[in-house]
Amino acid sequence: MSSKRSGSSRYSRRKNADARFREGCLRIRHRLGEIKFAIVLWGPRPESDSLLASLRDELRSHVNDDGHKTYYPEELVQDDDPHFSVLMQEEIQAICADLIVAIHGSAGSLVEIHAIADEPGISRKTIVIVDRKHKDGFAMRSLEAKGMTLVLHTEEARSETIAEVLKWVRQNREVALRELLATERRSE
Repeated sequence: MSSKRSGSSRYSRRKNADARFREGCLRIRHRLGEIKFAIVLWGPRPESDSLLASLRDELRSHVNDDGHKTYYPEELVQDDDPHFSVLMQEEIQAICADLIVAIHGSAGSLVEIHAIADEPGISRKTIVIVDRKHKDGFAMRSLEAKGMTLVLHTEEARSETIAEVLKWVRQNREVALRELLATERRSE
């Protein structure tokens, strides 16, 4: 009789362990889905005829569809602000953003990217989309050395560029979840 109870008790513990395990996995997956980022998209203005401007619009659509909020700096910058230059306003955006996607479309954009590249907290959360033909240039190697992620782009590989950016956003989401879970474990 006691062995029958013992077997029943083991089954019950296994069943409870299974339920706890499945509930825990579902809870963590749900938490991952709740992590949303504020993402600044730097690049050619949407009204330009540039193929990179249309890439920027496409990225915005995909990233927003994934539940994040994207911003174009020109929607936030006040050209006539007497207190802060446009570059300073963009640096403030970079500090406040969770992630930054910078599309290298001109020498000017490269200067803007380099202006904030020395800030480790900013460079680690920045991905730069670079035309493949510039991949070996000093400026690109310099950005990579400062901790920025580079994606090499060609117009023929537009969908791969978008996929790389979305993968990078998901990886950052997973890192944020790991940090959140570690903080919760420490506070228990």
